[in-house]
Amino acid sequence: MMITLMTLMSEMNRTKTEARKNKMHRRKWQHVLLAALMLLMGHASSIAKPTTVTVLLYGTQNKFTITEEIARLRAPAGVLTTRQFDIALDAAQMNLSPLASQLSHISDKLAFSDWLRFKLATETAKKIWKPNSDRVLGSIAILRAMGYNAVGVQQMPSGDWGLAIEITQKVYFATSFSKAEHKYCIYNLSLSAMDRLSDTQKSTILYDANIDANGLPKPAAASLKPVDLADAGAPLLPESTERKTLQWTFESQAYKLPVEINKNLLKYFADYPQVDLDVYFKQPVGSAAKTKVVDALGAMLKEKKLSGESAINFLLAFCHKAFMYQDDAKTLRGEHSNFVEETLVSNRSDCEDRTILLSALVRDLLGYNAVGLEFDNHVALAVEVPNVNSKDGTAYKYGGANYISCDPSFIGGSLGDVQPSYKGVTPKRIIPAAKAKVSLQSDR
Repeated sequence: MMITLMTLMSEMNRTKTEARKNKMHRRKWQHVLLAALMLLMGHASSIAKPTTVTVLLYGTQNKFTITEEIARLRAPAGVLTTRQFDIALDAAQMNLSPLASQLSHISDKLAFSDWLRFKLATETAKKIWKPNSDRVLGSIAILRAMGYNAVGVQQMPSGDWGLAIEITQKVYFATSFSKAEHKYCIYNLSLSAMDRLSDTQKSTILYDANIDANGLPKPAAASLKPVDLADAGAPLLPESTERKTLQWTFESQAYKLPVEINKNLLKYFADYPQVDLDVYFKQPVGSAAKTKVVDALGAMLKEKKLSGESAINFLLAFCHKAFMYQDDAKTLRGEHSNFVEETLVSNRSDCEDRTILLSALVRDLLGYNAVGLEFDNHVALAVEVPNVNSKDGTAYKYGGANYISCDPSFIGGSLGDVQPSYKGVTPKRIIPAAKAKVSLQSDR
């Protein structure tokens, strides 16, 4: 009985001791868990704390909120499987969707073209991340969240990542490829320009984000669109004026025309991908150029009571004598087609630049339709002029209408004159310019 009692008391003491140990153990883990929870809360707080980055683009200052979680985004290293790339891209796109919405909002507010939206996305990625692979993954995720079809490429054997964007137009002097009826160009983030390395596609692994690991199209891919390069748009860029005075003579009388063009717009046009000539022929003249140049030339025509053929010859003289001629092949920049605003302030211009300019002038001033005439190594213009007969070998048929030669590079030539080396030569292509909306001849 005594043994049993002692045993019972010993067991009770042991139980109390274990209870005290368990209580202390629980308290220890409660402290550990509380410390861990506080650490996690502090870490979450640091991630959630936003920072602001400013992206400068053609005079605009664009501020965006960036979380530490976004800043810590990293691209996987090495050559990836399609599944690995998808996992990385899906995670990046989920985190970057709010940022993409900010970019889209600012782009809408500033009337950005597709190309400017693309530039804003890629320049923002460059501002956030330093390693090229992180910038590429971030750019792809942002662009896809903005609704554009961007995919990844990896160049071998270097393993360098690259960004490929679907486009609507052929881009000259750029690395391009086709995949499932989609046209892509590779964009060089370091240079902020289309990749000009012609052999890139020979050693490139494509990570097509539109195809799943089983080779089937992803449902979300159907809603993505290409970057439309057919319209450079009229973005609302801050004013920074470049001035130039143009001088020329017509019928022995001297003329002067002061020109003011936004430098930020000029830089935007200079960086625009080199696309087909039909894009430039269809681009409307901006409001500043219309006021300072088109309207001013219109006032001169009205003052001199020039209309029809004489008005065209006045505009030809303007194109012939107000600008220095130089072939692009002899310039440091190389082949480059100008938008109208670029030609107005450039020190040099060549045949296609003047032809694009004259096309816009006869359309906006005289209400005449025009077509570009593309020959080997030359571009000229032909204009549909009512009640004017063409000379032999100087008329061109297009769309059932008769167009008369009007060459802004044939110095001293008039309406109907053709450079001797192109007389009787059939153009390899006739390019329709934007249609005239109204005829202004009744105002003269």
